[in-house]
Amino acid sequence: AVLILFCILVGSSQFVGSPIACWAPAHFTGAMVTYTNYICWISNTYFVASEDTLPTPNQLRQFRINYYQWVPFILALMAFLFYSPFAIWHLMAKPSGLDSKSVMKIVSSMDACSTESRDKTMRNAVKLIDRAIDYHRDYYDQSCLGQLRRRVTRCLLPRNKSGCYISALYMLVKILYLANVCGQFFLLNAFMGPRFNIYGFEVIRDLMSGKDFWESSRFPRVTLCDFSIRTLGENNQRHTI
Repeated sequence: AVLILFCILVGSSQFVGSPIACWAPAHFTGAMVTYTNYICWISNTYFVASEDTLPTPNQLRQFRINYYQWVPFILALMAFLFYSPFAIWHLMAKPSGLDSKSVMKIVSSMDACSTESRDKTMRNAVKLIDRAIDYHRDYYDQSCLGQLRRRVTRCLLPRNKSGCYISALYMLVKILYLANVCGQFFLLNAFMGPRFNIYGFEVIRDLMSGKDFWESSRFPRVTLCDFSIRTLGENNQRHTI
């Protein structure tokens, strides 16, 4: 929910508001300023520290900032990945015979109940679990009718009536949660640039050394943009904004 909220906030400022404001020369008209804002937003800007000299047109631009435009989509993808194990659990736990969602809802409501209501609530939860146990006990009945029922069930719903199904599914979901967290660290590091996984340590180091946090090359507030405008003839006017 937090990721979706930030996705909406950032996306609304990008697609409805003004995601970037360029400091254009005084002779630029209103249309030229609007064009500059658009071209700098869709193209990759780059960061140059205030104490460094600007690169020449032929020099390679370092510290390119190419992820601001994709922040809403990144947040939406992260929210989807975090929600996926939860959805898999509720989708695949239903065929096990145990209504885990109802059991968890009943147990969670016990804190706000009185002593009598708590005993009644506990009996309801035990009844649901006992019903699931009886279901598996009937499934493993060794009588002819029980074996016939088990074979028919295996043909219709394979591998979901095993007594360890819900336990194996629970462990699988926990592994998915762990893999999701670790995998997103690597994905962010690949998308945001090299050594992004130590960004937190860099921030602490800069704060301890007295360096301004807002001058970070990872998330700069002021960047530069290069673009060319073709005029009459074959002349291209190059601008750095």
